[in-house]
Amino acid sequence: GKIRTEPVERDGSTYGFRLYPGRDRTLLTGVGLRPGDILLSVNSNAVTDIGQLETIISSLSQSNTIQLTIERGGKVRDINVVLEN
Repeated sequence: GKIRTEPVERDGSTYGFRLYPGRDRTLLTGVGLRPGDILLSVNSNAVTDIGQLETIISSLSQSNTIQLTIERGGKVRDINVVLEN
């Protein structure tokens, strides 16, 4: 319920995951993301299936910062997120 995702298909395969806020909208907007952004990679690891995304997220528990590559409005950009421990 924190952040909802929906796979985005392009050319017959998963391109990334569209992000939507869950109950707490600030979990998305608080790190510079907007509803509808497409998550393409986390720390340079392409995200092409939900199992992979869950594995990447759980491996970040010891990280202080992460880099997200997203597509917003047709433009690809990087967002650096500082995590609180």
